[in-house]
Amino acid sequence: MADKVKKNPSETKTDSIFINREISWLAFNERVLLEAADSSVPLLERLKFLAIYQSNLDEFYRVRIGILSHRAALAPDQKDPLSGSLPHEQIQEILRITAEQQAMRESVWKSIRGQLKENGVDVLDFRKINKVDELMSKKLFGDIKDMLYPQIISSDKPLPFLWNGESYLIAFLGRNEQSLAVIPLHRIQPYLSFEIDGRQKIVLTDLLVRHFLPLLLKKETITQSAIVRVTRNADVFLSDIEDVGHEDLRQKMSSMLSKRKREQPVMVRIYGKLTDQARAQLIKKLRAPEGCVFNDPVPFDLSFRSAIGGGEGLRYPERRPSKDIGLKKGEFFDYIEKHDLLLSYPFQSMLSFV
Repeated sequence: MADKVKKNPSETKTDSIFINREISWLAFNERVLLEAADSSVPLLERLKFLAIYQSNLDEFYRVRIGILSHRAALAPDQKDPLSGSLPHEQIQEILRITAEQQAMRESVWKSIRGQLKENGVDVLDFRKINKVDELMSKKLFGDIKDMLYPQIISSDKPLPFLWNGESYLIAFLGRNEQSLAVIPLHRIQPYLSFEIDGRQKIVLTDLLVRHFLPLLLKKETITQSAIVRVTRNADVFLSDIEDVGHEDLRQKMSSMLSKRKREQPVMVRIYGKLTDQARAQLIKKLRAPEGCVFNDPVPFDLSFRSAIGGGEGLRYPERRPSKDIGLKKGEFFDYIEKHDLLLSYPFQSMLSFV
């Protein structure tokens, strides 16, 4: 797979011999994505790599895009000392590379989903679901329905605050879409599972709620809906705490971390098709830059991997670290007073050190 990779996307438009730190990190994360794309890697390990890629990217946007956004606002002419890139140039290049990687990620997900099906695992697609799966899914929806609390607002009112990293179902209501329903999904577990005729069915609960939304909003006319997840700026200004005394440090840090959860969006992911008008309205309400909004065909949460049995060849063989270091419990400190003790991780267990 690696020999098919195109020219390294981490190259920036600069005369510097150095590659920008942020762009270089994106190239590293692409290597993680390539592991997910590699057909020689066991299937569930590919799914794991895809989840790692997504988690890495979320953290990168929270922190690094957060820092660059502050630099672009406070010191827009301050260049990166090595690559010579301005903050806004780095952000634009990051957005371009991310968009390219999203296309690859979609292809990887389709491949993994298809191979899961070949191995007796169906990740339910509610756009083309059979009657038996529909009935079972409806029962599962009934089990979680009481944990859903829709909030309906007029379309000319601001959205309720969407917390960092949480999924929300947003539906446009009425023939003229004069109101919106916002449904937090954090109270329900990300997936459910059942078996029929020897096949395992994985039900992603955000898609489940979206499919059965008419049962939740019985009196409303639903025109369109989408699942939304916002990633917010997690950068903090250390200068704010430099002059704080020890007795106030904990309180100040607690306040800063609480404030960080309410920072501006640096990435918005939308799962589900919206009209251009509805999408523009949603972006405006979220006060998110257009370039940071991605239409995402890949589920936000891939943790269902842990629910899939380990059929032969689906995972790497389990390797357990050695626990034998030639010493019994209680002998360690007497030994290391006289000798060095070298432990090599991950080949030896961390428990001896603990």
